[in-house]
Amino acid sequence: MLTHEAIKLIQKTAVEAEGAGVLETPAEPDHIYLLDTKDGIQERVAAVHPHHFNIADLASFKEIIKEAESTGRIFVNNECLLLLYADTRRDKASLDLQRTAQWLSLENINVPVPPDGYSFHTTVFDQKGLIRFLRIVMRGCLDDEGDVLTALAHLKFTNDAAAEATVSDKRESMGRSITNELHGADSLPDTVFLNVNIFATPGVKERARIACSLEVNLLDRNLRFKPYPDELDKAVADAVGNIIKDVRAGTKLPIYRGGE
Repeated sequence: MLTHEAIKLIQKTAVEAEGAGVLETPAEPDHIYLLDTKDGIQERVAAVHPHHFNIADLASFKEIIKEAESTGRIFVNNECLLLLYADTRRDKASLDLQRTAQWLSLENINVPVPPDGYSFHTTVFDQKGLIRFLRIVMRGCLDDEGDVLTALAHLKFTNDAAAEATVSDKRESMGRSITNELHGADSLPDTVFLNVNIFATPGVKERARIACSLEVNLLDRNLRFKPYPDELDKAVADAVGNIIKDVRAGTKLPIYRGGE
């Protein structure tokens, strides 16, 4: 692609070849200029700078595709849809695939922890914290909301401590034996399913059913909750595939996975 300086040089060379001079036109827009040639004053219109249109919803993106020439191309990745109008028209339009707050909440549970980048941080909840997360943050996403929340609410951690005495010829010590117990875990599922809208972009209606593991840590009296490996990545890949099918149904332009 030619740089701005190269284009200016070509324009200057062309003007000099015609033996013409550029006249100052303070009353005209920047893209209009006058040439003083041997055939008289001639008005010229300079090529406009390429535009980048940020589209707000999927329906508008489908409409603007219709403006593209037959040489236009569409690129799609997990973050956006990008329309390149044509080789001769360097304008482009893009639609960002923004995530919903609920989806980001699930993504933030599986954040890689440096330095190796392979171990994942798992959000650890106390009993009330997990109930609050599922009832408020993930509102409307639980498959069996009443059953899961009721089971969590009835969960009860207890511990019994008993004194133990040890006597020997040379020492006497006193210790305590602590027995941890968990009540109500029988009705608690090992896997919890969440139905979550992935994208917040208007018109992009992609909902995924995400399987999450639920573990009880008896010793620390807390719960670990996170999506199973690859659940989120697979859901996004499938959703983007559905978007491509939807867009392809209304255009003959080629669609590629990728970006600039």
